This record gives sequence, C-alpha cells and structure tokens, in this order.
Amino acid sequence: MATLRQMRQDAGLSMEELAHLSNTSLATIVRIERGNPPVTRLTAGRVLYALSQRVGRTIAIEDVEGLHLHTKMSGHGTLTGELTVHDEQSQ
Repeated sequence: MATLRQMRQDAGLSMEELAHLSNTSLATIVRIERGNPPVTRLTAGRVLYALSQRVGRTIAIEDVEGLHLHTKMSGHGTLTGELTVHDEQSQ
C-alpha cells in the first residue's frame, strides 16, 4: 500500500498537475498528502479518479495509505460506505 504522495510521484505528476486534473485546489492536495484535516469522500474520489486515469488502473480509497476521510452520517442514519473509483472504460 502506498500514500497518495507516493502514487502521485510514481505517476509523474506534480501537486499542481493533480489539483488541476482533479478540479480541486493545490491547498486541498497538500492537505490530503499531509493527512490533516480529513477530506470528504467526494473530494477524495475526484482526486483518485484523476490519478486512476493517469496510471490506467482503478485506485480505491482503501488502496491509499494514510488517507483520512470525514465520517459523516447519511440522512438515513447510517454510516456512508466507501467510495470506489472506476475507470469508465472498464465498465
């Protein structure tokens, strides 16, 4: 298992490039890589989708070491499930 920083660097992306590809801010990428504060599943999903597209394989939240997510309750009183990012071509 690797950290987001390791995965990003292995993909040959700068933090700025990953921020642009995932339609998020550089500050958000920095926060995710530092692990504080936790990020939403939606933000993590956008970042992992962009990274997945770059490396050509699906990267799920549980594949990333040290990724800290908000744990929010859904409107129905149940803990929200894990988000898995899928490549559109593999579906």
